Amino acid sequence: MQNGNAWCLPMTNVVKVNFDASFNMHDHSSVSEIIFRDSEWYIW
Repeated sequence: MQNGNAWCLPMTNVVKVNFDASFNMHDHSSVSEIIFRDSEWYIW
C-alpha cells in the first residue's frame, strides 16, 4: 500500500474493483486477476 491507508468495504450499492497483473520475463507467461467486492464482501 503506497499511501498507508487500509482497504475498507465500499458503501451500500457500491462495488469496488481490484485488478492485478504479473509478467514473467523468463518464460514469457503472464497472469491477471480482477476482483469485484460489494459492501457484504461478496465476490462477483
